[in-house]
Amino acid sequence: MGCVSVSDNINEVQIVTNEQCSYWFYRNPTPSVSELIPLIWNPATDKEQTTMIIGDVLKLEKDILKTRMSMWEKLYKKYGNPFNP
Repeated sequence: MGCVSVSDNINEVQIVTNEQCSYWFYRNPTPSVSELIPLIWNPATDKEQTTMIIGDVLKLEKDILKTRMSMWEKLYKKYGNPFNP
């Protein structure tokens, strides 16, 4: 996973705006590497979900919610899914 320094809030706004526009036009938030976003954010799969973290450093992290999701999976397995009676 790569990471890139983000210097200020203006850059954060530009990054989010660029990702949203790219997703609307191309169905891909990072269709190519650019000076603003020098990372490729691959689509999520059943096996892997990658999240782009936009903070002081721009980075990609895999499965950041894995622990939280595993707790819910254990609860649903033990007690059933209340939303699917």
